[in-house]
Amino acid sequence: MNNRLDQDQDNAVLTEIKNLQSDFAELKSRQSIARSLVTRAYSVQTSNTFDLSAYSIPANTLHSFVIMVTGDGSQPQPYGIQYSQVYNGGTDAGHRLSDYQQVDATGTYYSWLPSPPSPFAGPNKMSWTISVQAGSSGASVYIKIRTMMTCKGVSITLSY
Repeated sequence: MNNRLDQDQDNAVLTEIKNLQSDFAELKSRQSIARSLVTRAYSVQTSNTFDLSAYSIPANTLHSFVIMVTGDGSQPQPYGIQYSQVYNGGTDAGHRLSDYQQVDATGTYYSWLPSPPSPFAGPNKMSWTISVQAGSSGASVYIKIRTMMTCKGVSITLSY
C-alpha cells in the first residue's frame, strides 16, 4: 500500500539519517586525534611455562608475591593490568585459582592488588602483589605471570 503517510515516514527517516551523517562528519573533522596519541596494548610474559613452580606455603599462612614489569621506555608511566595464572597443588585446570574459583577445596585462596608506591615501583615500571592464603593443609603454588600494558615489557621480576 503506497499512501502519503508511508512516504512521509520514509522521508523523515531519510532526513534524520542525512542529519546524523552530517553531524558525524562535523564531529569527526573537529576531533582529529594524532596517531601518536593512540595507545596500544601489549601482552607481556616470559617464555617460561611457569615463573614460579611448587613454592611451598605452610598451613594457614599468608604469603605475598610481588610482580614488577619494566617497560621499554616508550612511556614514562605505563599503565597495565596483570592476569597471571595461579595454581595450587598442580597445574591443570582443576587446580587453577585464578579464573573463577578463587578458593579451592583445601581452603587456599588468592587475591591481587596493584602495588602501592614502594621501592618496587617507579618511572617506567608497574608492579602488582599477589597474595596466597594457604588452607589447613598448606599450599604448593605455581604462578605464570601475564600482563597487558600500554608499552612493551623488557623485564619481569617476581619477588617472594
